[in-house]
Amino acid sequence: MSFSIQLMQNNDPYNKINKSPVLVQTVTGELKDNCSIVDPDIMIQYDGAFIAANYAYIPEFGRYYFIKNAETPANGLWTLSMHTDVLMSFASSILNSPATVARSSNNFNMYLNDDHYGIQENPYIFTKSFPAGFDTSLASYVLALVGVSDNGEEGE
Repeated sequence: MSFSIQLMQNNDPYNKINKSPVLVQTVTGELKDNCSIVDPDIMIQYDGAFIAANYAYIPEFGRYYFIKNAETPANGLWTLSMHTDVLMSFASSILNSPATVARSSNNFNMYLNDDHYGIQENPYIFTKSFPAGFDTSLASYVLALVGVSDNGEEGE
């Protein structure tokens, strides 16, 4: 069974969901015996170089693939070893799924309980005198401020 394969050049990171690959060429190929659609080995007849193609899309499978290896015997029949790009293949399902992200590699949600992220509290407390002082004959005053001052200093 033959099917169409779109060979592409991808310069986006592997962990990016929506990649922007550039089409190099569309070819026809066949699955090699005893392989899966997750990690397929595809045989194609192709006379060009695969230097620019590191990514592929197979419309029949509805999946995007990273090209891991390309081998050819002398007869010009290439075998492409590929691996499914799960993020790009299922991008719409991933992006449309309702989720609360509990952990991220660079954007921490400090409102969620996460035992893998250590938190240390270092209060910054300082005292400033009022220029005119307080009139203590009538009442007692306590002033507590929390936040950032105009000059960027944190205070309590």
